[in-house]
Amino acid sequence: MTGSTENAAQLSFRNKPGPLLHRINGSISYTKRKYTNISEYEVFDPIADIFVPVQERYYGLDYIQKIINIGAGYNYNGKKTRLSARLSVNNEVNRGTYKSTGNTPLHYNRWQLSPSFGLSYSLSRLILLSSGYELRTVRPDIDKLNPYADYNDPMNIVKGNPMLEPEKSHNIRLSASYGRQPQTKGIMKIELLLSSINNAIEQLVSTDSEGVSTTSYYNLGKLKKASLNILHMQPGIFKWLDFWQMGQYNHFSYDSSNPQVGTRKTHSLSYDSGIRLTLLPVTELSINYMISTNIESAQSQKMNLYHSLNISLSQVLIKGKLYGSLSLKDPFKYHRYLTKVIGNDYFRQTIQNEQRGYIVGISLRWNFGRFKERIDGETVISNDRTRATIENKLP
Repeated sequence: MTGSTENAAQLSFRNKPGPLLHRINGSISYTKRKYTNISEYEVFDPIADIFVPVQERYYGLDYIQKIINIGAGYNYNGKKTRLSARLSVNNEVNRGTYKSTGNTPLHYNRWQLSPSFGLSYSLSRLILLSSGYELRTVRPDIDKLNPYADYNDPMNIVKGNPMLEPEKSHNIRLSASYGRQPQTKGIMKIELLLSSINNAIEQLVSTDSEGVSTTSYYNLGKLKKASLNILHMQPGIFKWLDFWQMGQYNHFSYDSSNPQVGTRKTHSLSYDSGIRLTLLPVTELSINYMISTNIESAQSQKMNLYHSLNISLSQVLIKGKLYGSLSLKDPFKYHRYLTKVIGNDYFRQTIQNEQRGYIVGISLRWNFGRFKERIDGETVISNDRTRATIENKLP
């Protein structure tokens, strides 16, 4: 039995609309969530001829969560320079009980201060440099905190950790972009993201002497992450053909007192490209190819490369109102395996997921219109030249 309710309200403000050199904005929001879940596991007793509850497998969670967030920001919109700064204060109060494992409490009252800063400068009409900083706090979700142990596979037990602490990260962004429509057809953007995370939350696997593995979540200590992203968009190669591609490389450096991890480095990469063909004024065909490594992990031992091909056909059914699409993932692969190898100095585990069949997606979208975002005659200020559009659509 599961039940949940959520009530939320938000109020935001800013000074009068228009092409202002200085702009001030702010917001205040309140959210209240209530969640209840009860689940029993029973086994059949052949002597009593009845199903008997197994207390060790009983699951239940009740909690009420209240969140208040207050934020204020300032923007400077110069001819070549743009600056933004924001400060948010967040308070989260939680009162709850995990009914499994002897009614473990889920109580906390935490305050969070989140400053952010951004700066961009236009070297020319085609070259834009930007940077930014943000302090972010990420709290573990309910599933990661839940101490209930899942024994559906008795050789691979999964459970949460109610002792998890929030992770706090310092994030720096540096980017450079070249190109601007309609002056240039192509647009290129290079972005470097640097993160230093304290109390990093990761999923770890451990094994006992009988070979039974237990998967749970832990605060590992410090994690430093560097990501390099390269984006290239080439709209309008021909009137009926658009092209885009994107590559990403991630490097992870762990420094943990947990013996399952210790001090180690790992990495991952991905490449994504696609074309869009306008077959008819109301019909488009998109073909997307992606290659990537297995999901990065603090215990990753081997990099495996995977690739996939996705095809999507979009059709305007009612002009300006109803749109439909049909997508097919990996049409030439009916059967494949996804493999991940994790471990440390004491064990190695190979996790293999088998996929059979085809993944087909069908979607319909109805356009109800939009709210008026600006007054008539207002000048729109925008330095984000990387958002190339193709007839108001992003690749």
